[in-house]
Amino acid sequence: MDRSSERLLNVREASAALGLSPWTIRAWISQRRIPYLKLGKAVRIDPLELAKYLNRCKVPPREEEGLE
Repeated sequence: MDRSSERLLNVREASAALGLSPWTIRAWISQRRIPYLKLGKAVRIDPLELAKYLNRCKVPPREEEGLE
């Protein structure tokens, strides 16, 4: 994928993409739970880094017993 066509997300865009409040995204940023870029006073989130973070948070389903 060509990274030059991707744009960085602001807090509001990241929150809309995840279905979370902007407050939650800001809290995660202040707790350094998600990777972000600081450009002067502006905070931006790389969508690829956000996807990697979400992938690490993924909880696998339990294997159901007796399904052989």
